Amino acid sequence: MEGELSNRSYDDQNGKKQYMTQVVAKQVSFFTHPKNSNDSADSVDPEENFNLL
Repeated sequence: MEGELSNRSYDDQNGKKQYMTQVVAKQVSFFTHPKNSNDSADSVDPEENFNLL
């Protein structure tokens, strides 16, 4: 992943200051193991549903 962290703050409904850190991704690469891999302990099925904001 390539990107940056973004920090910001805002006042909530009660007037209390809230702080937020966001990950702003510019490029994301997904890697998978080959289907014929014998080492199934390390293989993870990729998540197919994800949201981009």
